This record gives sequence, structure tokens and C-alpha cells, in this order.
Amino acid sequence: MSMTARKILGMTRRDAQSMFPGDEKQKRKAFAKLLSRWHPDVCADPRAADVFAHIVELRDQVLDSKRKAEFQRVLTTADGRRLRISPLNILSVDQGEVIVNKNTISTIFPGRYRELGRREAALIRGFSFADEKMKDQMEPFLPRVIRSEELENGDLVVIVRKGPREILLSDLLASEGKMPEVHAAWLCSGLMNICAWLEYAGLVHGAIAPENILIDPERHRVRLAAGWAFATTVGERPLALPARTLSLLPRLALKHEPIDTRCDRELVRKTLRESLADPTGTNGAVFALPTTISAWINGSPAKTAIDDYARWQFALENGWGRRKFVEYLVEAADVYPAA
Repeated sequence: MSMTARKILGMTRRDAQSMFPGDEKQKRKAFAKLLSRWHPDVCADPRAADVFAHIVELRDQVLDSKRKAEFQRVLTTADGRRLRISPLNILSVDQGEVIVNKNTISTIFPGRYRELGRREAALIRGFSFADEKMKDQMEPFLPRVIRSEELENGDLVVIVRKGPREILLSDLLASEGKMPEVHAAWLCSGLMNICAWLEYAGLVHGAIAPENILIDPERHRVRLAAGWAFATTVGERPLALPARTLSLLPRLALKHEPIDTRCDRELVRKTLRESLADPTGTNGAVFALPTTISAWINGSPAKTAIDDYARWQFALENGWGRRKFVEYLVEAADVYPAA
């Protein structure tokens, strides 16, 4: 089997799992053999260093998935109770640590960020809607706090619901590679729907990113599950923002710079580009889309979320015609083998 640099760099965790069958010892041996072949000290290929690093990342993803299924995280609350969590994946984020479970997403805020955790839980519990119809329409797209607990070590955990079919977008991209264009389209539509509600609520989420988004491939549904600790009232100065947001919009680091809803829609565009494996919109994937769609993705947000959403829908219809349902053949078990 020819293992070229291009082929290896295009491999996802799922590819590696099927390419290296057997038990953990056999997988480790296969990875070691591949690593020795591509070590920059012995391989003359100019991409050897990148290939070597990618093989290490794949190895860790494949082997860690089994280890994560074999243990539980036990969190002890300030009053001595124990919370047991069986991780499917664990992520390090700006505000602390995110633990993905079959039915929950738990964010652990270290003591120094505990107030952010309290703000997140209070904000989610206080979501407002114009009426029951809007509430019924929007609740599937938003998180619901199951519990919020102070921990004995001074940290705070906020636990929100997650459906068993739902997959964290960052985990999906790590496992499967880029989203097919037709599915990235409904991802964007779902996020723009959330942006419209955020504008109604007078809020800017400020942290829309793959590690904060759950998707349900079967239902084509999106949920903005985490990152609410950074949410800010429109027109106010953010108390904190993640590094990803500040790198995209450095003006928000200025002392008196207020925030507006265009921030979230810039983050939606960035998330869409990342989902297409074209983070800057200049690597070919975005330009290969119909002109109206690529122009929207790489363009500036409209003044209001409603107008921006309408322009996105026009771009889709103009580029691909009337909307139709296309089955997305990926399941949670494909991304989380231990689920």
C-alpha cells in the first residue's frame, strides 16, 4: 500500500482506525513503523515534518478514544457529593475544560474563572422568548442546564444536555475531515437562525466555534451548546472573549470597544470556512462554491441578523436551487467509538 505524504496528510481519525485494525498493541506497532519511516531525520521528503506530526496526532486520537472509555471522571462537589462522568472526549478551551458525554456536555471552570461559569448558568436559565411559539421553535437550538455545582477544589462545573445522536462539531471535523458542502449549508442556516434569536434577545454570544456547537446529522439540527460564559449585552464592552474571537476581531480587545451582533455573524462565517477545511476562505474550497455562496461566506455581515440570514438564503437558492434533504451518513458511534 502506497502511503504518500498527500494521502497521510488527508487522513482522518476514522481513516486511521480502519487502516490500522487489530488490538491496541497492533495499532501502536503499525503507527511506530509509519513514524520511523517519516521521521524528518531519515526522510528526505520536504513535507516529512508535517507528515510526522500528523501521524502522531492520528495515533493519539485513535489510541486515546479507547483509554477515555475505560475510566470515569469523578468530580466532588463542595458539599461532598460525587458526580461521575464517562468521557467520550475531553477538550481544553479558553474558559477551562469541556467533557463530552453521551447525554451531557460538562464545562469545568477553574477557580479563577468561576464567575464566568456562574454567568453562563444564569444566562442559559434566563433565556427569554417573545411567546410560546418562539420558545418551542428555539429551544432545540439552545442549551438547557441540567445542573451547576461548586466543586471542593474551588472549580465550578456547568452541565448541559446533549442528545445521544448529537456530535460536537470539532470532534466531527477531527474524525471525518471537512463537512460535505451540502451539509455545511444547513449548519450555517442553523447558526444564522440562532444569530437572529440572539439579536432579538439583545445578546452577542461571542464564542461561536466548532468546540461549542453540537450537530445532529440525522435531523440536520444545530445546537449552540457551550461558550455562553462570554455572552455580552449588545452595545456593552465584553468582560472576556476567547482568543479565537480576538484573533478574528482584534478591535474588540480595545478598552472601550463595544460589541454588536456582527461579531457572531463573523464567527459563523469563520466556522463555516473551518467546516469546509478552508479557514481563511482562500485555499480553494470556498471559491469552488457557487459565486453567490462564496461571496456571502467571504463577505462582510449585513447590519442586522435578519437581513444577513435572508441574504444567505438567497445565496443558497441562487447557487443550488430549491432546498432539499440529503442524508448525512455519519453517526455519533462513528465519531465516538466508545459511545
